[in-house]
Amino acid sequence: MTRSGGGRPRWFGGRGKAGRGDRRPTAAAPASLDAPGADALGAEPDEVMLAEEYGALILLRSAQDTTISQTQVDELVELLGPETGIATVVTGATPASGPQVEEFWQRLGEVFDSLREAGTGTVRLVMSGAGEERPDHPSVARRVADAWELEVIAPDGDVQIVPGGWLFVQPDPPPRKGWWSFSPGVQPVALGTRQPAPAWQPGVEQVPARTDSGCVIEQIPAGLLARSPHATAPQRGDLCYSVPVDPRGPTVLVGVPEGSDVSASDVGEVLSALPQALWSRIRLAPGSPRDILRTGQSAADLLDTEIVVYTGLPLLAPGGPAQRGAARAVLVGADGTPRWRPFVDAVVCAPSTKGEPAPSPRLLRWTPPLPGPGNVEHGIVRLSDRWQITVTRAGLWITERDGQAPATSTREVDAEGPAIEVGRPGEALDPSLWPELNRLLESLGADVRGRARLYVHGTNTD
Repeated sequence: MTRSGGGRPRWFGGRGKAGRGDRRPTAAAPASLDAPGADALGAEPDEVMLAEEYGALILLRSAQDTTISQTQVDELVELLGPETGIATVVTGATPASGPQVEEFWQRLGEVFDSLREAGTGTVRLVMSGAGEERPDHPSVARRVADAWELEVIAPDGDVQIVPGGWLFVQPDPPPRKGWWSFSPGVQPVALGTRQPAPAWQPGVEQVPARTDSGCVIEQIPAGLLARSPHATAPQRGDLCYSVPVDPRGPTVLVGVPEGSDVSASDVGEVLSALPQALWSRIRLAPGSPRDILRTGQSAADLLDTEIVVYTGLPLLAPGGPAQRGAARAVLVGADGTPRWRPFVDAVVCAPSTKGEPAPSPRLLRWTPPLPGPGNVEHGIVRLSDRWQITVTRAGLWITERDGQAPATSTREVDAEGPAIEVGRPGEALDPSLWPELNRLLESLGADVRGRARLYVHGTNTD
């Protein structure tokens, strides 16, 4: 999608209907419509405001405004464009001063005129601070709702466009709640921190901010983050805010990159605070380099339900529409930067039977290291007539094809690189293996290959 191709751009000229003497707020009083918390970025004097229409989504910004990337536009269009019964107006950088202020508010008024005439009843206004009410200073959303007789959904803080197109408002400082619904003549109603609101949002937002032991619980776009009280709180731009919303269920991140471990008991307390109806839809993911598989198994035992456990942070892979929407696990180091993508994205931990050992985690989603036939259920790819590769949470394992495949979770995950394991103890490794091993290593790419650690369990027959 391009700006001129995927949407229907409209260049506004003249004052339009917003300047025809009606009582709606217009550019005649821009100071009274100032949006607290909005980006204070000015537009160039000769820039023209452009409204781009993509179904139910309208993007209002200057022609040169790049504060919203094309990828973000594409994702917003995919998620919000097909919505029925609600129009979404996304504004770019809001001018701070000068004649551009009048131009901006006039054009925004014309957008509301058009929506009202089209019979639109509800508008989601994606403008930071547009829903913040202050004493003797009604919010922008309140003024629009009353003047245009619309329901307006707007944020009381800064809006983050989350990968995947979801919209998030950090509930901080405490008085801020996120998104609000404003209707003419009535008090606003709090809607939560995410838009569109996933079905699981009310349950996630009822979880206390701390556990009994002091573990801190924070709202993130994908769900919740649990961290040690001694760890630094995540900052804007940290990867925890880039984990996409999964409509099927909340994701709970365990720990932060530089923080100390979060105990399994604290995680269990957090999960137990969620409504029971959500327990089977929980996804656990590490927010730090630590492997959380044991924590996932403890959670499955505590809640007596299956729990999805990601190997790393589930992040959307960059790419075109075909790649968007599919989250891949990414392992991060202690500095919070990505290291490598594991071949096993997620497994399922099932609850243990009393008196018996915990069942082996079930492979849920994985990526083959190279193309070829194999066994999808068990994560096996054929390497040659004699040798096969089994994906593991820690990396890869090469064994003979006529033997039993190794378990998916025999070694703890290392965020610094994959473990490449070769053979079983006592297994003969004949010369036919080495060219195939070389082909595998070449397919991994220089960065992953440089991070890999080789563990040879078999016996070389050369």
